[in-house]
Amino acid sequence: VELYSDSIDSFKTLIHSFPHTPLSILAFQEISKVYLEMSAQNAQNPYLLDLARLNIRRFEQYYPNDQESLQLLQNMAVSMEENFAAKLKSTAEFYERKKMPKAAVIYYHSSLANYPNTISAKACKERLIKLNDFYQELGLPHELLQN
Repeated sequence: VELYSDSIDSFKTLIHSFPHTPLSILAFQEISKVYLEMSAQNAQNPYLLDLARLNIRRFEQYYPNDQESLQLLQNMAVSMEENFAAKLKSTAEFYERKKMPKAAVIYYHSSLANYPNTISAKACKERLIKLNDFYQELGLPHELLQN
């Protein structure tokens, strides 16, 4: 984790030292890559997604007209969402295998509620529909299943 933090700090220093240069654009991209890598290794830390989104907002402030690079950063954030949703889905599947459907429902629901536009969340929704009795028993909002 320390190496990741050091690299992010170095890229931020580069951005502040050479704003509005091609190096700065690359530094923003590298920061997003570091957050993406961290999310793949530590999918229980959704705070990383907040940091990646902050990086995107800062990029937009520096380069409001660079839509291609902006799209690249946004795609990395989407990949991070998929990492988090997939981890929740995997945990839910574990609980299903352990015959603990209520726990599974909570994790499926969390994936769908927090990362609704991911592939994993769509699979979670399908499982929640099949586990509807447990879903209702837990009193979770049904709006997620209706869309």
